[in-house]
Amino acid sequence: MIRRLTAAAARKLGLGCVLLLTDDDVQVSDEYIGEGYGITSAGGLEAIGFVAQTEGVLLDPVYTGKAMAGLSGTVRAGGFKKTDELVSLHTGGVPALFASADSFTTLGVPMLPVSLEPEILTEG
Repeated sequence: MIRRLTAAAARKLGLGCVLLLTDDDVQVSDEYIGEGYGITSAGGLEAIGFVAQTEGVLLDPVYTGKAMAGLSGTVRAGGFKKTDELVSLHTGGVPALFASADSFTTLGVPMLPVSLEPEILTEG
């Protein structure tokens, strides 16, 4: 299933290549899912903060934040060789950031850098 979806994604993106994946090329793990779907996890929040600060890319707390936590955890555990090529596909989900804004206080920084109180927006 993953190989078929990967090939379909490559076609949709117009990559013009044939992806020759074997079952050994694909790793699937639920180790980083945390308490469940739609529930933020400490590892996911850490990954979101790290990628935002280092790459300027916002990940969401439901999918891509947890996926990046899994990828970085596997890297730290020595799960890849230095010559391995890794790909992380950001699938969207940015609106979930705002639904989970309170969870970001665990990162020690506010979700937004400035207050969006109405009086601040109207001050000249």
